[in-house]
Amino acid sequence: TPQLDGQYTVFGHVVMGQEVADMIVNAEKNPAAGQDAPAIPVAINRITIIEGTGDLTADELVAWEALPADLKSAK
Repeated sequence: TPQLDGQYTVFGHVVMGQEVADMIVNAEKNPAAGQDAPAIPVAINRITIIEGTGDLTADELVAWEALPADLKSAK
């Protein structure tokens, strides 16, 4: 991901719940702490690691199938 300029780590891809990721990105910022620092700390309390597609709901499977092939095969 060249647009990140080596400053961030990509550790996953949102399959469902993009609205939650958007809320994190759009959280009110604390200018005194840096341009990307949230005013109120943000924590991810729960994630689901998807390994294979056997247990996906129909909506999750549609989202999975829409992913680019290189993301589905990345380890």
